[in-house]
Amino acid sequence: MIDSGKFSRAIDNLLINALKYAIKPGPIHVLLKSDDHRFFIEVENEGQPLTQEQENKLFDRFYKVDHSRSSEGIQTGTGLGLSIARNIIELHGGTLTLTHKNGTFVFTMEVPFRNCLDSTSL
Repeated sequence: MIDSGKFSRAIDNLLINALKYAIKPGPIHVLLKSDDHRFFIEVENEGQPLTQEQENKLFDRFYKVDHSRSSEGIQTGTGLGLSIARNIIELHGGTLTLTHKNGTFVFTMEVPFRNCLDSTSL
């Protein structure tokens, strides 16, 4: 069981983040996979490397990396997208993590198949 509206918002937030901060032109990769107990969605893009301090704050509410990372034509936003995405995934019993190395960003959602939604929390 999953709240499709909230879950699609989490995915949308990750994709918008990738579009905003990807080096242009450049690919954005989306990978879907599963095992017997959970499914995974990965969103990968190449961007400007972050410091460890920036990376540690990336999921904080209202945190925005400096304006030099924003892309022309796309507004910088409120700094809530990744925080909201993580919260939605956690409400579904999952995790949202970032692996960042040398400007390659991989955001990974991991969500269990069973007890996927705690309806009292939504």
